[in-house]
Amino acid sequence: LLGVGKEEFEQLLNALFNRRHGRPPCLPVTIGQRTSVLKSFTAWGFRGVRTATSDALMALGVSAIDKVVLGWKYDIQSRAWLFPALNQLARRAELIGFEEAIHTGFDTALKLASVRERLVLSTTHVTQRYCN
Repeated sequence: LLGVGKEEFEQLLNALFNRRHGRPPCLPVTIGQRTSVLKSFTAWGFRGVRTATSDALMALGVSAIDKVVLGWKYDIQSRAWLFPALNQLARRAELIGFEEAIHTGFDTALKLASVRERLVLSTTHVTQRYCN
């Protein structure tokens, strides 16, 4: 179990041993704890509880930036997770900040900036077309 800390392992065992048949597992409460469990479930290929964990994270109100980071890191590419977060970041009013670019990775930040620029240009073009 290289790379797995004591607390991560305890959270994993807690989620596994407190499973309820036919219902989602009893998962930790905080975003950090659920992320830790998601990491372990992904590493060991526990697909069912991994999906339940990512769904539970979404219910906690994880930020769009964190959804993108977790989505890429743990290969969560569901329609309810990664794509809406990317869309939200592309369409929000404020720019991607430096700290967010570090967090998501500069390649993702640059791609988002490119999409944002295209959205602005297409909106400007449509507005000019109908205003003239």
